[in-house]
Amino acid sequence: AEFLSKSVDNIIRALGPNKRLDLFEPARLDASVPLEEIMGTLSSLVKERKFDHIGLSEIKASTLRRAHAVCRPTDP
Repeated sequence: AEFLSKSVDNIIRALGPNKRLDLFEPARLDASVPLEEIMGTLSSLVKERKFDHIGLSEIKASTLRRAHAVCRPTDP
């Protein structure tokens, strides 16, 4: 969780003040960290307006359903 937050902060810092991070997509999900913890952290970062969308790739449909259960889209 802390590593994800630091990674996002480093990306935002590297982009500079005139750019915005629209999407954050972890390259791989860490199997040693529960998916619910990862998605909870990413959802919190969306709520903090660090980025707008979460992307996931190379996952099973069941994993996507679990992720969605933690991080449901919110109304604008």
